[in-house]
Amino acid sequence: MKVKDIAAAIERIVPLELAQDWDNVGLLVGDAGRKVKRVLLTIDVTADVVAEARKLKTDLIVSYHPIIWDGLKKVTVDGSGSAVYDLIRAGISVFSIHTALDTVAGGVNDGLAEILGIEDAKPLGDYVDTPGGGTYTFDELGEDLAASGFSNTEFVLQGEFMSSVLRATKP
Repeated sequence: MKVKDIAAAIERIVPLELAQDWDNVGLLVGDAGRKVKRVLLTIDVTADVVAEARKLKTDLIVSYHPIIWDGLKKVTVDGSGSAVYDLIRAGISVFSIHTALDTVAGGVNDGLAEILGIEDAKPLGDYVDTPGGGTYTFDELGEDLAASGFSNTEFVLQGEFMSSVLRATKP
């Protein structure tokens, strides 16, 4: 399986066209044709996350927030572009989903509305109307990815307060 295959699977669940115009989503760093054995999931791609990804021999990071936002002027060993520099040197790709995940049916906004007890929630401001979508548990996502041919791939969910591993394997 390749980066582009995982990207396509993600986009079936979280269509990138749902992202806000100002957002930066999709494959932001790396090679769509690169083979993937291990994926790290994170909220933000920080220097610590890049170090962890290298340690885990990660091929692809799927992040909520984009690593390249706006105004990145340099990609050097130090400074604001240093994490991008490290990712490129390590051959690690980054795919980000930010406001597309906010907007999709069953996504972040729907989850927050549910937590707050908001019923019949409606989009505010310039958010687009969302097409039908689905909410996936990690088990369902693993089964869906395995059914799509993503066998023997490990997805590592890494965050400050949680750590979980999803393995997509065919029985």
